Amino acid sequence: PPPRPFIGVPPCIPNFTGREDELYRLDAILMHDKPAVVTQAVGRVAVQGMGGVGKTSLAVEYAYRYRNLYAGVCWCPAETRAGLMTALAGLGAALGNSASEEVDAEKAAKAALHRLAGP
Repeated sequence: PPPRPFIGVPPCIPNFTGREDELYRLDAILMHDKPAVVTQAVGRVAVQGMGGVGKTSLAVEYAYRYRNLYAGVCWCPAETRAGLMTALAGLGAALGNSASEEVDAEKAAKAALHRLAGP
């Protein structure tokens, strides 16, 4: 099989420990420990909390630990709308989406999301 994309995910944190309950809850919400099939919807989850409590570290650990349950992983920073649109447009390019060549990042981002959602 072709390699599964793993795009933009920050480096693995070698000294990550604990938080097994949180990782299990993320997995239960998103995948229920079963690989997704094309027609199966993947759950959505938001990790929230005060700055510095390890939200990003938790998400990075989840991405590495459970990456084989997904067809691919793309890390899209969403601190700003422009950053999110740029990351999604880059995802479109990685998927071979011709619309990713759009000058307008928002149009390219929407095309990438449409490609992910469609057949």
